[in-house]
Amino acid sequence: MIRIAHLTDLHISAQPPHWTAFFDRRLSGALNLTVGKRRNAYRSSRQRGERAVAQIVADPPDAVVFGGDASSLAERAELAGAAEILAPLLDLGIPCFALPGNHDRYTHRAQAQRRFEEAFKDWQCIAGEFQLGNVGSISIGLVDTAQANRMLWDSRGRQITLPQELPPIVFSHYALLLPNGEPDRHWHGLRNGQEVIQRLADSQPVVWCSGHIHHSFEVSKGNLRQLSAGSIGSPAANWQMLEIQGSSIERRVFSARESEPTNKR
Repeated sequence: MIRIAHLTDLHISAQPPHWTAFFDRRLSGALNLTVGKRRNAYRSSRQRGERAVAQIVADPPDAVVFGGDASSLAERAELAGAAEILAPLLDLGIPCFALPGNHDRYTHRAQAQRRFEEAFKDWQCIAGEFQLGNVGSISIGLVDTAQANRMLWDSRGRQITLPQELPPIVFSHYALLLPNGEPDRHWHGLRNGQEVIQRLADSQPVVWCSGHIHHSFEVSKGNLRQLSAGSIGSPAANWQMLEIQGSSIERRVFSARESEPTNKR
């Protein structure tokens, strides 16, 4: 059996945000951190992240995938703090992959300066839009779906082009489907999300492992099976373990607030 730990959406936040964040693209995020839902919800993200890391270290898997949104506003201090929390995973001596999320490329400046890649330089970061990673005897797909946007309300990901042949498991920051099986909202999903959904639903079976939506759930559409890890920085503090044996891919869901895993199939 091969086991892959998948954790995402840590959202380390510099609170209060620097005053300059209220005068550019970061405005909506800065307001959310000061007067919005995230004012209190993510104040304990560091402790939850540390607890999730401790859970993984206590029962080491064969690989780790961090699915992005290490930060809230793509500030260097936030990204460095997230990398510090996750660093014990690197000491396990297993492949550790890292994908950026939209909050890690919150501004064009952060994207151009490659702040996420700088903070996670000790991890295996994807070099292009799509890359294969090796975990034991299997290959996994890694997709870079995040890009900086200009409008305050625009949280969309990239327009992606996937190769014709995909491995059975693909990791992405962006989800394709909501818990009800519908495509993610226009301003929140991939730019060509519906096209990707249709292609994968009609192709060979693929498991799409995602973050971005801060709920842990599993949903299918045709041959597309999506496993949403949840958010380790949120009050639920969920992450997931994939267990691969032959053609069987099972999922176990953990909470960094609890001592025992919750199994969801």
